[in-house]
Amino acid sequence: MNRLSLLAITCALAVCSHGQVTLQNFSSVIGPNTYFYGTWEASNDTGGSINPNTQFIQGTDEYTIDGTGVTNADSSYIEFFNALPVSISGNSDYLGVTGTLLTNNTASSFQITLVDNRAKTAFATFVLANFSVGSPATIYSPVTMQPGFDVSAIDSLQISGALPSGTSRFSFTFDSITAAAIPEPSTYVLIAMGLGLVGLAIRRRAQRF
Repeated sequence: MNRLSLLAITCALAVCSHGQVTLQNFSSVIGPNTYFYGTWEASNDTGGSINPNTQFIQGTDEYTIDGTGVTNADSSYIEFFNALPVSISGNSDYLGVTGTLLTNNTASSFQITLVDNRAKTAFATFVLANFSVGSPATIYSPVTMQPGFDVSAIDSLQISGALPSGTSRFSFTFDSITAAAIPEPSTYVLIAMGLGLVGLAIRRRAQRF
């Protein structure tokens, strides 16, 4: 491979790669650091407990929140506490959710909230209609931060329908939640330029033989 080809590929990879931090992979949800509230809790106790709604399902690297009476009320949610503070520094522009919409869902959206070690918050809202029924899709949403939120010291993550007194059924299978830095539109131009240089280098090399 000549120097031009190597330079082009390096350029393309450099602008193409952007950071990502996995905040929850749903491989094992139930545990002492996970709390359920409202209709998402076993006894519908808004005080919260480590016992989920009995109709929730733990799958292989996925978790299904669904069941009779499971609503999108802001008082119904799940919270994951980190054993140690998690940093998303450099990857805090967007949150990404990979998951599958279930056919019996009637909720319109849900919210992911991050809580730092001083109880400051950041959140992203996801429209459920953007997800697919029957197969996982990954959707990114911009993060809105409370002033003073510390991206380097996240203590917990919450998932909720986030609607005050909401009564719509929330039915969704989560595969993962990530924090990411998404390239600006101008970056895609650089990626295209880099790939173009790769093609040019390959053509020039072919013409020599």
